[in-house]
Amino acid sequence: MATENSVTVLKHSLVPPPSSAVATAMSLPLTFLDMLWLHFPPVERLVLYEVPQLSRAHFIEHIIPNLEHSLSLTLQPFFPLAGNLIVPSNSNSGTPEILYKNGSSLALIIAECTTTDFNYLTANHARNCCDFHPLIPELKLSNQDDSGSTARTTPVLALQVTLFPDCGMSIGISNHHTVGDAGSIFRFMKTWAALCSKCLEDNIDRDDVAATLASDSPPCYDRTMIKDTKGLNSIFRDQGVVFLKFFQNESSTDTTTKPTTKTEKVRRSFVISRNNIEKLKNLARQKRPQLVHLSSFTVICAHVWTCLVKCRGPSGEQVDKGEVEYFYCLADCRGRMDPPLPSNYFGNCQTLIRKNEKMES
Repeated sequence: MATENSVTVLKHSLVPPPSSAVATAMSLPLTFLDMLWLHFPPVERLVLYEVPQLSRAHFIEHIIPNLEHSLSLTLQPFFPLAGNLIVPSNSNSGTPEILYKNGSSLALIIAECTTTDFNYLTANHARNCCDFHPLIPELKLSNQDDSGSTARTTPVLALQVTLFPDCGMSIGISNHHTVGDAGSIFRFMKTWAALCSKCLEDNIDRDDVAATLASDSPPCYDRTMIKDTKGLNSIFRDQGVVFLKFFQNESSTDTTTKPTTKTEKVRRSFVISRNNIEKLKNLARQKRPQLVHLSSFTVICAHVWTCLVKCRGPSGEQVDKGEVEYFYCLADCRGRMDPPLPSNYFGNCQTLIRKNEKMES
């Protein structure tokens, strides 16, 4: 099992946007779609790259400088990701915002792991959740911003690159959900990946590549396109305050730190082949011949939902016969807004889809 000591930190970097970046400051007030996530813990993701024969020397001398430089170039159009979430101490002190100021930077940790098997982490079998925790960076919380006020200040993004010698590397991502949904964060990650790949090529002007990628589809930060006609912004913020008061007797209300206790929870991957998907579709058509369109996403969600419900009783959970079961998923609303938002809108624009069904035992 991996422990905190299984990862050795080689370097702490603070990566700013390039000095030639146009923006020197930007304030992004939270829309009601952002405010919904204000008091949620950070979203944590881990991407593992298999790179056989990746030596420690090559990683330090070539990979890391390229990652740092391409990350700086990527922050030129995505500079709010180098900023902070500012939450005033009370609602009368102002509105929460994402604030980027000249000189802000993004925390990047460079680390090495020699005690955990890379193939064990990437396999499909059950793995203890604790084995992944050391590969994810923390979002460090500050109770005071630069102006000396008592506003809570939290970085919106932190990254950690971890080397597994002669096996590969991982990139751990921690981001506060208020800065953007998965579509926004992965747009940033894809731009970084494209820049990093281009910068590895010989005889290429890195700054020109960055400018080309940024101008191709620059992120849109226009918050005026989100119309809050029902006053949901203040409602969502007030609900968050109630949520925090409910837990005010806990030793800490800091939701940005990694868990310190061991867990028996495991993480396991399940591979559903194209052939399996077609079998699920055929089964669904037999039972619901009136269905006109049946997507792969629909049948996979239905299969997972059914499996989860069936395992509740055998796992020891008390389940009432005929109990209504709920299934939730998120849907992108950029194209469903009135008027529609551009696909490159950077922020949160999702809605919760709920399906309920009375399951038979």
